[in-house]
Amino acid sequence: MHARLLCRRRRPVTLKRLLDPHHPLFERPLWRWLTTLMPLAWAGIEFYNQQILWALLFLAAGLYAGWMLFVVRAREIIARGGQDKAAPSDRPGS
Repeated sequence: MHARLLCRRRRPVTLKRLLDPHHPLFERPLWRWLTTLMPLAWAGIEFYNQQILWALLFLAAGLYAGWMLFVVRAREIIARGGQDKAAPSDRPGS
């Protein structure tokens, strides 16, 4: 009985994003590209220096940034009907 009470959730769990693709910084494509390409470039440097762990970490960070800033952002813009900016009530924490 006690274990079942601990497992029951009253509201759905929502995970916060590590990278918000609708932050005002990422409105310009330059910052989206830099945020994606800089970790990928650093991963290449780490691979060259045979630091595989660091290379994989920066590779994962660059791929995650690219996914969030280009794929997820585009899907959310399309879902909103082409409106690029999120309404203030749509932003987390407001």
